[in-house]
Amino acid sequence: MPRASLALAVGVLLAAAPSAHAFPVQPSPAAQPTPLKQRGGAAERARYERNAAARVSPADVKRFLPLYRRAARRYDVPWFLLAAIHKQETAFSTAEGTYHGLNWVGCCAGPMQFNVTNGPRSTWEQFRDAHNDAPRFDDYPHPTRKHPSVYDDFDAIMAAGKLLKANGATPELDLTAWNAAYLYYGPGDLSADDFGITYANEVLARALNWARRGFQPDATAPRGLQKAVAARYTPAPAKKKHHKHKRKKHKRSKHARKVRDRELRARHRRRSAERPDRARRDRPRRREKDVDVRPDRPSKQPSGGQPEQPGGATGPGGPDAGGQPGGVGAGDGRVLPDGSGGPPVHGAAAGQGPAAAPAGDAPAADPGGPAQPGTAAGG
Repeated sequence: MPRASLALAVGVLLAAAPSAHAFPVQPSPAAQPTPLKQRGGAAERARYERNAAARVSPADVKRFLPLYRRAARRYDVPWFLLAAIHKQETAFSTAEGTYHGLNWVGCCAGPMQFNVTNGPRSTWEQFRDAHNDAPRFDDYPHPTRKHPSVYDDFDAIMAAGKLLKANGATPELDLTAWNAAYLYYGPGDLSADDFGITYANEVLARALNWARRGFQPDATAPRGLQKAVAARYTPAPAKKKHHKHKRKKHKRSKHARKVRDRELRARHRRRSAERPDRARRDRPRRREKDVDVRPDRPSKQPSGGQPEQPGGATGPGGPDAGGQPGGVGAGDGRVLPDGSGGPPVHGAAAGQGPAAAPAGDAPAADPGGPAQPGTAAGG
């Protein structure tokens, strides 16, 4: 197929696939308790690069095709995905140490590199009974005497198909396949240093390349296809929002403390300035003067210290302490300017007081008091 046609076909395939944000990268409940141990590291990357570049005889790889297809039909997953993982892990079972012992990390074994050390139930223990889900072939590469065995190609490939199905793989080479490949390597943190992302990109790009150009074990997925897969399916690195939030919160709290301290200092200065005024206000006031004494009136107390006689005049026309009209009282014996005596005293007999009343005139009747003796009643 021409390169231009391949690029167009891959572009149409990726455009029709869902975006990376459509599905979360979460293993199924069956695989959640004991996920594969994340390995990573420079040596691990170099090993995967050697497996990807390994030259394997098409005749030898052809013997694995019935195993891929049987597992794919049984669990409804893409057989290209199984073959791509087989190539990624052990270069189609040609890598050193495939059929004995553990890998160099000391966790995984067999052609599909199942984790046999994580627990309490390892990944292999969870899926090793998959060989009972389909008939076994009479002839296939590297059978073992006892089953299930992590070193048996049929047992391992069937278990790998069941694990991919448990992690959400579907018959399509889309995001579900990317997620399943990512979780096959081992759940990571989706950060820039998470090698599981590179692992899933390489596996899916290899499977897509085989699906478009035919199965060629030695074919290398084009770099452009790997970049397209990475751009389409790789989730964005998780932002450490909580750290930024904590820093912002710390800054806000520090600013709030500064503002509060300024306000407290300003309040303290105001209180310090108000303290002398408050002390002056709190001093006992001087005793108020007699409220009955008005400055425009003479005092009730005579200057000589003697109490004023009852009924004494308070001045012309002014009321006295008894509430009687002005001019009524005992009199003071003064002489008027015309030489005559003072006004007659109310109730006094004729000839009493400072001057006698004119002859023939009867004394004026008291409008408010009782009739006086010796006088006629009014009216």
